[in-house]
Amino acid sequence: MTQKSELTLLYSLRATLHEMETAMGLSDLSELERSILEYIAFCQKNEQKVVSSELEDQPIFKEVSRASIFRALKQLKNGDHIYQETDTVDRRVKYLFANA
Repeated sequence: MTQKSELTLLYSLRATLHEMETAMGLSDLSELERSILEYIAFCQKNEQKVVSSELEDQPIFKEVSRASIFRALKQLKNGDHIYQETDTVDRRVKYLFANA
């Protein structure tokens, strides 16, 4: 596959993703907020619990500052896109969940 055809495919994927996000009402979120929400939903579907500190270790968020991640989490909570639950054993641990 040539670079030009790979770039064409990437654009097609981005356009499709944009259409899906718009249809789901996520177009008002920043790219980081959408990525975090999608990651939390992905983990939730696979029965994995997510804690905020784990986000920093994910390859897709490696270049994002800790402050930006926590700002995005705050926006997602305020917009009722995600919620958190406290661990029953260790009350310091807060798990993140996507609202369905």
